Amino acid sequence: MKKSILSSVIFFCSFIALGQDMSYNQPWLSVVPGERSLAFGIPQRSVFSDVEGTPFANETFLDGTLYGLENDKLNGRFRYNAYTNEIEKDSESGPVALLRRDYYRITIGNDLYLIETFLDKGKIRRSYFVEKNKGRVRLLKKVSKEKSKVVFPGSSYRPERAARFRDDISYYLKVGSDPAVELDFKKKDLIKALADRQKEVQAFIKDNALRIRTEDDVLQVLTYYNSL
Repeated sequence: MKKSILSSVIFFCSFIALGQDMSYNQPWLSVVPGERSLAFGIPQRSVFSDVEGTPFANETFLDGTLYGLENDKLNGRFRYNAYTNEIEKDSESGPVALLRRDYYRITIGNDLYLIETFLDKGKIRRSYFVEKNKGRVRLLKKVSKEKSKVVFPGSSYRPERAARFRDDISYYLKVGSDPAVELDFKKKDLIKALADRQKEVQAFIKDNALRIRTEDDVLQVLTYYNSL
């Protein structure tokens, strides 16, 4: 069983899967070190040898399990690269990246990662999400990383700034097998998304004094909704 899953694992440093309809950026690379050039005593260009921050949702590898088809599973240590939208497995020879398969389910620490369809500017795409609950309507958390550009000084008074990774976290609602739709944590947006039970949902939110400002607020409503 383990062999069937291991055959789908590739070395991260030597191969990048192509032709996948996924929403992800190209693998991040550090800026190649170079020399500072000067003109009239003012730095015109400088190059940084690293990028501040990390592309990973969890910098260290955590214990987890990769589940494949027919209950195949592989235990190991994993981490999620939120910049390239890839999951890496720790190995004796270094990190390896998993091929993206829709049927994979991977636990990393306490999080369960799944590949789900979602709407992005009217187009259906696929990406890794962290599943936050079970039921007909599920809350999915999308953890991404954006990389800012290197800022070069325009004058002697403007400091240099290295490129850096920044968190970009968003939430989506997935109803049945429909593509997930982004959700803002607002009462009106959540009630609209659950319109078939609008009166019940409104009453539940009011009775429990929920502001719908946090992940926990939304999960309470979804637990109630899925029980109806």
